[in-house]
Amino acid sequence: MAIAIPLDRVQQVLAIRIGTALAHSGVGTHAAERLRHYRVGDDLSALCEALRDGLFRDLYAILGPQMRVSMPDGRTRRFRMEEFPLLADELLAVLFESLGTTGMPKDTLMAFAMTSGSLCAMRTLMQFYPLSSAEKTLLERILRENAPQAATASPNQPLF
Repeated sequence: MAIAIPLDRVQQVLAIRIGTALAHSGVGTHAAERLRHYRVGDDLSALCEALRDGLFRDLYAILGPQMRVSMPDGRTRRFRMEEFPLLADELLAVLFESLGTTGMPKDTLMAFAMTSGSLCAMRTLMQFYPLSSAEKTLLERILRENAPQAATASPNQPLF
């Protein structure tokens, strides 16, 4: 059974970084489909990699090799390769939201956060899961050092 991933949430997360037009193109739809195919117990790192690669392919197909887009404020920007893993990580927040704490075991999420460095997973753990004081201190330090605004951000707040 597919997970209920709201397309509008995926588009909302994407629109912040890629603009509304691209988020509402096939890019958002494809990302939502990838998230819907996740099954509890599947490898979150593999999902993150599939999201990253899919985002790159979709944007490359639309924008071409220059990877430039006109943003709603009139400025033009070029996507950099280092943005794709961060964008994929932000999309995981939609999955974590949809699954809730009962659908995503704490141990699974903690292991993923610690092995992948997923800031979204760390924020989700901080906000929705009971943590020991040592776990909380560790996650706060990692979030503060890697993205100062992430320590207090909601899981769907952009990190860059």
